[in-house]
Order: sequence, then C-alpha cells, then structure tokens
Amino acid sequence: INVRWPLKEATIHVNKPKTVKKFLPFLKQKANIKQISIKKNNILKVQLNTVLTPELELEGYVRELTRRIQQWRKQNNLEKTDKIELAIVSPLNLSKWHKELQQKVGAIKLTFEPKIKYKFMKNEKIRDKEFKLFFNII
Repeated sequence: INVRWPLKEATIHVNKPKTVKKFLPFLKQKANIKQISIKKNNILKVQLNTVLTPELELEGYVRELTRRIQQWRKQNNLEKTDKIELAIVSPLNLSKWHKELQQKVGAIKLTFEPKIKYKFMKNEKIRDKEFKLFFNII
C-alpha cells in the first residue's frame, strides 16, 4: 500500500491510552487512517487494517493524482497563486472528488471530458490505471 493511500482502521495497544488519545486527530490526519481505536496493553503494538475497499482505493487514486498534478504545476514553474483550467480523462468516476481536486490543484475549472485545446498534456499511470491530464494556465 502506498503511503498516500487511506486505511480504514488501526488499533493501537498501549500501556497508557489517555496519553495517546489526545493525539488521535493528528494521527488520523497524518497517517491517513479513518478510524483509530486504542486498547490498554502492556506491550506497544499497532494493528493496521490494510484491506482497501473500492471507496478507499478511489480516494487513494485521487490523492496520488493530486500529488502528480501539483508536481506537474511545479515543473512548469507555476506558483500556488497561478490558476489553471484542468481536464482529467480517467478510467474511474472521479466526479465525487471534483470539488476537492479542483481546490487542491488550484483549478478554476475542472472537467472530465476535454472539449477545448490545451497547451499542456501528460499521461500518468497509477498502479494499473492510465490517466490523461490536460491544463491551460489562466
């Protein structure tokens, strides 16, 4: 499992659960784990549920696409304040993630069916899926 891919749950076995509980929001966000439970145990142990549901897998693809688009922007000397119009041709239905993708990559407009001419075009392979990315600087 890639580091950016979300996990459904983790269980932390620890001697002092109260000490760890205050860090749960931080751990969930940084480790990208949806649910963390804490159990009292004299031996420190962390159990991860690494089963990827279709929803978690889709979220993983979106996170990786976001990272690659941000990297591509950087390679083209764009600043965070520079806005783009973006098109993504994907074998997956990304419509649920439209707003988040648009915000995280600085796109004024995002479409999944390119209908105009784009200056920049790139193919990306993530795991076994092929994506085509297009953008124009606005």
